[in-house]
Amino acid sequence: MVVNVYRVPLSSEEFDDYLKATYGIECLVTECVEVVKIVSEDTMELQTNEYSLQGYSFNWYFVFSKGEIELYDKSIKAVNVMGFWFPLRLSA
Repeated sequence: MVVNVYRVPLSSEEFDDYLKATYGIECLVTECVEVVKIVSEDTMELQTNEYSLQGYSFNWYFVFSKGEIELYDKSIKAVNVMGFWFPLRLSA
């Protein structure tokens, strides 16, 4: 248990990596881009959606961290316990 506390992210960079890996969302200052892969029979396309960043928060509480991002029409909230991210809310 004590060893796993070291896996809890201390900075928002880990939350940004989680957003990118799980939802395909990458943010820079006030804008976010979501990349969606569309696969059909023999083709693969990438579709991008741009969002204006409405709110962003990241908090560290020693044994867990909590991150939240609010875009124009989407909100994602997740908690990291012992190095593992768990989604709390996704509204679209």
